Amino acid sequence: MAAVEAAGKMLTPCPVEDAVPVEDVLGKWFTGWADLLGEHAEGLDTWAERHLEDLVGIEQQWKAAARGDTLVHWDIRPDNMIRRPDDSVILIDWSYRFRGADWIDPVLLVPALVVGGHAPTEAEAAVAHLPQPSPDVLTAFAAGLAGYWIWCSRHLDPPGAPFLRQNRADYGAAALSWLKHRTGWK
Repeated sequence: MAAVEAAGKMLTPCPVEDAVPVEDVLGKWFTGWADLLGEHAEGLDTWAERHLEDLVGIEQQWKAAARGDTLVHWDIRPDNMIRRPDDSVILIDWSYRFRGADWIDPVLLVPALVVGGHAPTEAEAAVAHLPQPSPDVLTAFAAGLAGYWIWCSRHLDPPGAPFLRQNRADYGAAALSWLKHRTGWK
């Protein structure tokens, strides 16, 4: 948490001139529910299947709130962090050059904490002291993220990364659990 918080402060304003606005990229990626609606969604979680049209309706409603001037890591998870001998943590694998709101990386910790065994309420509480968007934006972002990971887990099997599909499935399930908590839909 401290490393993500420090990075957000250190990287605002964004020090990378040609960083791409995060909403431009994620906006293209966060169409998983719409893509699943257009396909035969066999094997989809029954809750997600029941609410598929509603999920399509909210999966893009975070974009305007994602604008900002922070260099966003986007791939925040434990295996992209290294603990140094002095117990400080550094973020590694900066594959993306995104500019966006300071809440994006902290929010991405929630599904990582759920994958690690925490309940969504515990995960949200753990990051509540970090920058956060409005509740509606947070729910929409969770919807976009869950749809993205679930769609990817069903379609992407890149060569040289045999673990990626399972990773996406695990994070998709975690984000879906978080999304169910956020919406309260039955």
